Amino acid sequence: MISSATARMLDEAIQNSPLTQAEIAKAAGFPKPNILSMMKNGLTKVPLARVPALAQVLGIDQSQFLDSALAEYHPEVHEVFTEVLGLPLEPDEEELLCLYRIANINGNIRLEGPLKDAIMNLLELANLAYD
Repeated sequence: MISSATARMLDEAIQNSPLTQAEIAKAAGFPKPNILSMMKNGLTKVPLARVPALAQVLGIDQSQFLDSALAEYHPEVHEVFTEVLGLPLEPDEEELLCLYRIANINGNIRLEGPLKDAIMNLLELANLAYD
């Protein structure tokens, strides 16, 4: 049994992938596929910088994967991110953030004044609809 939650997540994703381990390694930027075996068996850590690429190739949620790796490998950093930034975000929070970033691609939207009030009103209405 693999004791590492991150390794288990990676192992499960690799097992569920239609790609071979060699294909996954290549697509995620690893020169040799045996590194994936070492990571999924908990013998070496998943490099945090490779979490997005691995998550994309494997079709898993990169936020959950990163959260698992941070909590396991760097618990102090994870605690700070959780307390100060409120991370990880819930899926709906991520979606709102993505919508804002798409709308604000030119950096012209400021969340203040009437816009902030309108968004707060919409969110309050949404909350009432689910009560």
